[in-house]
Amino acid sequence: MQALRKKRILYFMPENPNSSKAGNLTRCKQLLNYFNSITTNFEIDFVSSINWTPEGELAFKSEFPNINLIILPFKSSKKNRISYFFRDKLQKEIKSLFASTLVDRVSPSFQRRFEKVLKERMYDYVIISYVEFASLVKNLIGSYTILDSHDFLTLQNKTKEKGDFSNQQLGKMFGQELSSMALFNEIWTFSIEEKYIYEQFTGKFVRLIPVSMPLHVVEYRQKKIDLIYVASDNPHNVVSIKWFLEKVFPLLSNVNLHVIGKICAHVPVMDNVVKLGLVDDLQQYYEQAKVCICPMLSGTGIKIKVLEALSFGIPVVTNQRGVDGLFNKSDNGCLVSLDEHSFASNIIQLLEKDDFYKEQSRQASVYMKNNHTIEKEYEVLNAIFNNL
Repeated sequence: MQALRKKRILYFMPENPNSSKAGNLTRCKQLLNYFNSITTNFEIDFVSSINWTPEGELAFKSEFPNINLIILPFKSSKKNRISYFFRDKLQKEIKSLFASTLVDRVSPSFQRRFEKVLKERMYDYVIISYVEFASLVKNLIGSYTILDSHDFLTLQNKTKEKGDFSNQQLGKMFGQELSSMALFNEIWTFSIEEKYIYEQFTGKFVRLIPVSMPLHVVEYRQKKIDLIYVASDNPHNVVSIKWFLEKVFPLLSNVNLHVIGKICAHVPVMDNVVKLGLVDDLQQYYEQAKVCICPMLSGTGIKIKVLEALSFGIPVVTNQRGVDGLFNKSDNGCLVSLDEHSFASNIIQLLEKDDFYKEQSRQASVYMKNNHTIEKEYEVLNAIFNNL
């Protein structure tokens, strides 16, 4: 009897998942771990474009030995300068003159080279990260296509600090974003709010994918770190930590704050503030931390740093934007603050009231166990890929 061929999956994510510890790349690695575990029935190709070195390639192949890595740079080779000019640069300029690039980030050269990969392998499933790359599947026939949306692009631009987009441009962008989403058979999101919006406006099937986190049992004890803040240096985080340090931190007495991540570049030298920068092992800091802060005045989607803290049973003090995307908005270990005074008050209660702290910590652990375990995520993914 002839053996059935394995089904083929192409997963496109432009960035090297090991290039940083940003939330989007944490999510990417979780998905790669899943794909690495199902290769008895599937062949998996991971297509990526930026932040790759020979050492990075070796690290990827060591971590995900069952996944075939295809590095496809955004720009074609410049060895032949004339060919590069006509086949890449000139075509990109022509496209920018005649087509809107508010959403679409795919150059004609990259489109052509990506479609060559699609034709060579004949994939059963094609997963594209980010709506900006949706046009990669515009000519694809026969594959089941999935958009892993990551973020609501129009809302991301609306909440940018500089306000670079007018309402008219945002409306145009929203229309283009919806049109791009319509190219796919289904859309993935890990935000409950974005699921509602996409369902209402695209008419496509939208699947809520739980962001999974390993659960950590950390016994309650006296901890060295009062407050911990982990963040990248995106504009939302920059504005938010500035607000916290100027409005909230002065209301706290004898409280230390440890800051981790690229956001440290935007944190001034202050008493009781320890800037750690990028660290190799976040776990050791979470295990020493009593309270996590997530000041968020703007932003979209679920906050990976919130889930990370909750997975350690650490209560999170945040603003309303900090609980965006969470399946439950209450009884989840997060204390939502409406202004700087309530933000400071919530921190003080957690640091000074032992029973209150233990209850919030318990709620954090229960919420994560009910909604964000690896088993929960794999259950949803297995339902997609042929009810494994």
